[in-house]
Amino acid sequence: MKFQRFLSLLLCCALLTGLLAGCGTEPARPGPETAEPPRTESVPAGSAETAAPSGTEAPPATEAPETAAAPPLPSITWAKAFRTNSAPEGSFAADSAAFLRKASDGTMTVVNVPLEELRTAEQGCLARTRYFEQYLPQVLVDELLPVLDYALANGFSRMCVPTTGFNYGTIEQSKRYINQLYRINGSSIGALAVREVEQPDGQILSFMLITLGGMEAKGVMDQYLEGVAAAKAVVDAMPEGLDERGKMLYLYKYLTDNVRYDYDDYYIETNWCLLYDALVRHKTVCAGYTEALYYLCNLAGIDCITIVGYVNDSYQPGSHIWNVARIDGQYYQFDSTWDEGLSPADYAYFGVSTDYMMEYHTKYVVAFAEEYCPPCPDSLMPDACLPAARDDPSYPIFWYYRFCNARDYSPVRLFAYFGYEEDEVKTGEPENGWIKTDFSYSVFSDLLAYVMTGEEAGRFRAGKLHNDNGKLAFRVPEENPALVRLCGAEEAEDGTWTAHVLVMEPDGSMTPRDDRITLEERGGAWYVSGVTSQ
Repeated sequence: MKFQRFLSLLLCCALLTGLLAGCGTEPARPGPETAEPPRTESVPAGSAETAAPSGTEAPPATEAPETAAAPPLPSITWAKAFRTNSAPEGSFAADSAAFLRKASDGTMTVVNVPLEELRTAEQGCLARTRYFEQYLPQVLVDELLPVLDYALANGFSRMCVPTTGFNYGTIEQSKRYINQLYRINGSSIGALAVREVEQPDGQILSFMLITLGGMEAKGVMDQYLEGVAAAKAVVDAMPEGLDERGKMLYLYKYLTDNVRYDYDDYYIETNWCLLYDALVRHKTVCAGYTEALYYLCNLAGIDCITIVGYVNDSYQPGSHIWNVARIDGQYYQFDSTWDEGLSPADYAYFGVSTDYMMEYHTKYVVAFAEEYCPPCPDSLMPDACLPAARDDPSYPIFWYYRFCNARDYSPVRLFAYFGYEEDEVKTGEPENGWIKTDFSYSVFSDLLAYVMTGEEAGRFRAGKLHNDNGKLAFRVPEENPALVRLCGAEEAEDGTWTAHVLVMEPDGSMTPRDDRITLEERGGAWYVSGVTSQ
């Protein structure tokens, strides 16, 4: 049975083979129409697709896989970013930073700014030092400082920035230097991570809330911006062509001329906006003088920082703050608070050395609270002569020149030297080149007699001060008088004294000169009886 099936299978195969061998292909029919050759598409060089070899079947075409859509960037609402439900509705993503401003009426404004724009933006009215950047991690210089620059240049007190480069700990370790970069109302930078998101690569993206503590009080930011505008006006009014020393003298003089120390309860009676109080209200304390000079100098292109120290002051010992600035590549110390009201020739703390600052007779620095103060080995101009004791022959010489400078520069300041507050002496409007006061002429003459003889007092008053019906009147001072800086005094063999002075001209030039001083002794005290320029 099996054998028969096998024979049947062989027979079928033989028949099939014969049929196949006898089959031929039909030849092409003659005529004009012939079949077109098969079309082939050229594949650009480098393409993944290539033409199939002749005689082989091309592989089936495959479609490129669809690119998966990028996941949305992490985002956060303004309310959560700034930790206040009073914030306007809105949000921002991880490619931007958000900034909040609170107006004096309590309304809040929030803006989002792309991070890339912050890194390239020019902050036109921002004034700060670059000195302390050397102490910061580079990631803070690259990512945090542009955010703070934008905030201060545009009046924002809170900002929230996404970052994978720094966190709360990074800022805390560098806070002391960041605070020195931004002398803003004694502010201390605050930082808090308000949201953290783990990225696909394992990094943590933090939304960092940054606050400027001293600018959060109601109305303070508005006052700060008014102070910024006032600072810009001062710098814009500065004469053209001044070198760094000339610029510094102009700005320092503006403060000592126009700002007065607030001896009242300053921190209770004001909103405490230092820049505003100094440049708009014109009354502040040492922190306001210092912040104002810091801002003015950096706005004018002079690198200026602040320094804190402990002071042995014969009137008010304790902590103090002043400035250090770089002039022509070298650092000097400047204390406009202690030079308040003086003429430039009498400045005792303009561009002085560290040694001088720590050894001045009536006020000196016991120790610096900040060890990063750059070295200040020299003084910018010859040190002013120090006042001596009342029974020392140089005592009246010192006060004689100070009185002369006050008379020529700002006569009202004479009263301050005699112990009167400026607002205690009322002055009228100029009339025929003279300004009348309500101060007794005879009392003023008695005050002069404390330093000079009657004859010399007459010469001192001639053409400058006169008796107007029993009241003191003074001639309107020149806008930029020449002044005399006393640099030292020594006794000559004939009993007279030689005063070494520096004549400071309005154009900034300084010429040394020696004056011959005749003194008269009466009752154990000395008085100037004559002055002759040699």
